[in-house]
Amino acid sequence: MRYQDWWILAIWCILLLIAEISSSGPKELLLGDKFPNKSETEICGTIREVIQRNSGRFRRNLIRNTNDQVDYINEDARWMTSRTKGKLDVLASLVISKWKNGTVRVIQAWTDQVVASDPTSLHYEGRPLYIL
Repeated sequence: MRYQDWWILAIWCILLLIAEISSSGPKELLLGDKFPNKSETEICGTIREVIQRNSGRFRRNLIRNTNDQVDYINEDARWMTSRTKGKLDVLASLVISKWKNGTVRVIQAWTDQVVASDPTSLHYEGRPLYIL
């Protein structure tokens, strides 16, 4: 094979790989659906410990999101890790650019109120978001 033929073959392989990867994701998410269909801890790992309000870890690890493009259900829904804040801000921008009157509503981000039915929730470290 000539050099140009190798490049064409390589490009076709990359395009096929991209098509395969993009087709394996969700086609459309409905209310209550999630992707990937796994628990938070299966994807992100377990928590170290609950971050208590105004503790050293609270001040070091959590930041208050003041993005006015996002609707927060309460003050605790504003507290999250910087990584989570960055992803939420990008999502809010995408929603507004796609739907003029669209908004992202954060139901829950960080909480220090431990629930007996969910003692290892990642919300105790401000890592996930429940959004509408």
